[in-house]
Amino acid sequence: MRSDHLALTASADFVSICRVAELCLTNEGLPFIQNKTKDLVEFEVERPAYFRIVIQTRKDPEVGNIFMPSLKAARGSFIDIWFSPDQDEIHNREAAGFAKQFLRSLASSLPQQPWEGLKFRESGRARKKWKEALD
Repeated sequence: MRSDHLALTASADFVSICRVAELCLTNEGLPFIQNKTKDLVEFEVERPAYFRIVIQTRKDPEVGNIFMPSLKAARGSFIDIWFSPDQDEIHNREAAGFAKQFLRSLASSLPQQPWEGLKFRESGRARKKWKEALD
């Protein structure tokens, strides 16, 4: 987590992942402010170090059948974690540690691994990104 942004894809549906994320933040003792719309939730963690978690439902198209193509919304949710561009590197490194702790809690609380259930090629990329974020 060296940049000021971390983008992940999860196979869990939007409602489930938002509920689990809120429980994980509470269980980790991270106070947060929640902003919510129909298909986007934002959690702002201000203490002990600032970072922001944005979860949104996927709307990118997915081809449903090779022989009779049909487009539908892809399965799952996007999770973006943002770190403050106004803070120094030490503060963002501390925030990245708390974000990693949150992601570990989130991944272990989901009914299946976050990348399981995505399309074949996409699941490989998602798995690699999740492994990098969790290690």
